Amino acid sequence: MKITKIEIQKKNLKRYNLYIDDEFDMGIHEDVIVILGLYVNMVIDQEMYNEILLKEVYSKAKADALNFISYRMRSESEVKKKLFELGYTPEMIDTTIDFLYEYSYLNDFEFTKSFIHDKATLSRHSIYRIRHDLRQKGVNSEIIEKALNHYRDQMIDFDYDNAKVLSLKKYKQLYNKRKYNDYELKQRVYQALAQKGFNIYTVKESLQDALDDEPIE
Repeated sequence: MKITKIEIQKKNLKRYNLYIDDEFDMGIHEDVIVILGLYVNMVIDQEMYNEILLKEVYSKAKADALNFISYRMRSESEVKKKLFELGYTPEMIDTTIDFLYEYSYLNDFEFTKSFIHDKATLSRHSIYRIRHDLRQKGVNSEIIEKALNHYRDQMIDFDYDNAKVLSLKKYKQLYNKRKYNDYELKQRVYQALAQKGFNIYTVKESLQDALDDEPIE
């Protein structure tokens, strides 16, 4: 077999059309050409042809993975699942994951820290719920706890801060209905936040602090 033409594609300047024995054979990424040193009139055997195919599949897997993580940070498990859905083999997926780690495109610890921060500060989710959501994304418990300790070491208590805001908001909503006494109000607040995953003792403390800071007449 002989490579008789290598021409750049019009719609993607990083991809080329490869012709073997004067017939179009496949489209390949420029990285494949560079890595394998392909050139016109190069004679290749079946082993080299298979290597071209393998490198092209790997190139596509990298491109698909990078596209998937370009919108937001992803966990390793999420990327693996996506690549599997796209039809890549376990071996190709593992090779792609290694590439992502090597060039710092993937980092479960950094992903977990960011996920915790965003869900706690923007969505005011409880740590209980955040833990659950991270496990659903395939992040192991050790990394989750390490990320949580990162914030604990900075004396950041997301659950207390969020419970304080949410409990006071709920208390005011119920208070304005004029249907409950103080005990009933607080019990309903406790129940509402407990259903969101907040620890009952944290809710009690944060609500009391909130009411002390902002008394309701």
